[in-house]
Amino acid sequence: MGPGGVASRAFFFRGISWMQLRAISRKKGRVGWSGALLLGVAILLALPVSHSHAAPGWRQRRQFLATLRREMSALEQGQKAQEKALKQAQKALRAKTEADAGAERRECFKQATRGSEKRTCVQALLERRKSLSQQLKQEKKALQDQNRADRQRLEQEHRRRLADFDHGGTGAPVPAASPSPGASPAASSGPSQN
Repeated sequence: MGPGGVASRAFFFRGISWMQLRAISRKKGRVGWSGALLLGVAILLALPVSHSHAAPGWRQRRQFLATLRREMSALEQGQKAQEKALKQAQKALRAKTEADAGAERRECFKQATRGSEKRTCVQALLERRKSLSQQLKQEKKALQDQNRADRQRLEQEHRRRLADFDHGGTGAPVPAASPSPGASPAASSGPSQN
């Protein structure tokens, strides 16, 4: 920081070479090196210095946000793995059930002599297939609902931790079952048996 609250040239011209500044000044008004130098000094003196990039703790906040993103990403990856495992297990169960149903159908057709007996056997197989399909859909929906609830719970926790961090806290997770400070152990153990 220079005299009068003006940033130094090294700070202002970070990333801008004198050749680029000369090219800019030539495009504007076709001036030479001295014009480029005057233009640079004029710009330097005219611009107010912004300290938004140098706010205290901005690096820590950025690191904290990155930590929160990694936590959410880890949760989402775990959930994807669970959904994939469930899908594979359901696919294997469905294939096994279909193979068993085919064998059962063949056996039923060998034993049944009348069409009505064959129809009841096939209808029973179709009912079992339908109930299995509904059961698998319910399992999948239950897992998706649980995953959605876990994501929302983590998002709320992240919002709370970020607010705590922004207000001067550490943003560290707080144990859920911690007793309140100053509470006696007898008060937290429940009603007495007198």
